[in-house]
Amino acid sequence: MEFNFKKEIYTTPELLKEVSISKATFYRYQSGWLAKGNCLSDMGKFTLKGSKRSYWLIRKFMSWLIETQVNEKKTFNNEVRDQQIAIGVLKGFKNEQE
Repeated sequence: MEFNFKKEIYTTPELLKEVSISKATFYRYQSGWLAKGNCLSDMGKFTLKGSKRSYWLIRKFMSWLIETQVNEKKTFNNEVRDQQIAIGVLKGFKNEQE
């Protein structure tokens, strides 16, 4: 799936606005990812030395979203709900670009 972005690096608030995802869902994705023993850099997150802000590589985040939230088989109701949200985010983003 090809996406066109205005820029490659976003702050957290910019990313949430660009991909139209709620803070609650976004932070639930992060918490779940960390709980599985993974690193947020796998999602595209990084910080600059001396900065308190978090930045995101949007292409890496969107790839992570597709691989872990859309394509992965879900078992529990809450996982299915999060998967449906992720699919909605991708559909909404795709429609905005057309």
